[in-house]
Amino acid sequence: VLFTAGQVTAKVKAACFRAGGDDCVAKPFAEDELIPRLSALFERFRTIRDLDTVTGLLHRRAFLVGLRDLLTSGEEVALGLVDVEHFSQINKLAGYEMGDRSLGALAVSVGEVLADRGIAGRWGDDQIVLAISGETRTGMQNLLMLLQQKVKVLKIEGPEGRRVQLSVAFSATSTSRVGRTAEGLLADAEATLVASKAH
Repeated sequence: VLFTAGQVTAKVKAACFRAGGDDCVAKPFAEDELIPRLSALFERFRTIRDLDTVTGLLHRRAFLVGLRDLLTSGEEVALGLVDVEHFSQINKLAGYEMGDRSLGALAVSVGEVLADRGIAGRWGDDQIVLAISGETRTGMQNLLMLLQQKVKVLKIEGPEGRRVQLSVAFSATSTSRVGRTAEGLLADAEATLVASKAH
């Protein structure tokens, strides 16, 4: 919401923000001032809309868009799928808030190991997916092993002193293994994860 006002004082701005506004512009306004402000609001909304509220990572649809963009680069793209083991038990025994805290802590660790080299998103209730352009399957596996080590030392603490210890399973694949489609990469990662958990 963009408000316009005859005079934009601190009091007027405060009233606009309390009413749910995102910005306030003084009238009369110039088009070359209004258009950039609207563009910034749309970009901020798009960014917020694309993020999962629990993890702060891209949600499923936004991740797919990003993955398809990476696949157009011509470089090898590696994809990793991370699954929180026994997540339903965390929710059942410690509560949904602890489940959310656990996913949030995992997302922070994912961000640390990813270090702005690729994209990450929440894939399912208990899964996070990562993709890196210019990375091999082996490189992704090494990155996910590092993540697994970071997760082992995480201590997620909640209300009333409840603590949760996370463990994760993962799988990795790349375009050199399955081709250059998002669907192929994701299907291979999911099949590999299911097979590894069955053993």
